Amino acid sequence: MSHVTKMTFQVLNPTALKKAALSIGMEVRNQTTYRTYGGAINKGCEFALGVPGSTTAYEIGVVKEGDEYALKTDFYAGGKGLAAVTGQQGCKLKQAYSKIVTLKKLQKLKMKGYKFVERVNEKGELVLRGTK
Repeated sequence: MSHVTKMTFQVLNPTALKKAALSIGMEVRNQTTYRTYGGAINKGCEFALGVPGSTTAYEIGVVKEGDEYALKTDFYAGGKGLAAVTGQQGCKLKQAYSKIVTLKKLQKLKMKGYKFVERVNEKGELVLRGTK
């Protein structure tokens, strides 16, 4: 039985995704397979994201689909430790990726004298506030 699902967020920049994964404590693995439920090995990914030091935690396969990258994984039973690092359904990874992509886009505003402060609100959401 397969529990593999596609995570629901748009990834256009694999370099930013790798930085985001590293920033939350994941490991970028240069491999074309990723591990899921029952020890299944799924093929066809550009690279995989995993839990450092774990040989049992499920992995995230980063699969090229047209101009985008789909993140495929298995969060069944917490992904055997994957969700502890990525957050439920990958929420920490999504947030880290969004932050990196957004900050890159804001570089032009920083050159014009804007400053940005980040904080986490009471809902656990990242908030970026810009001032000049």
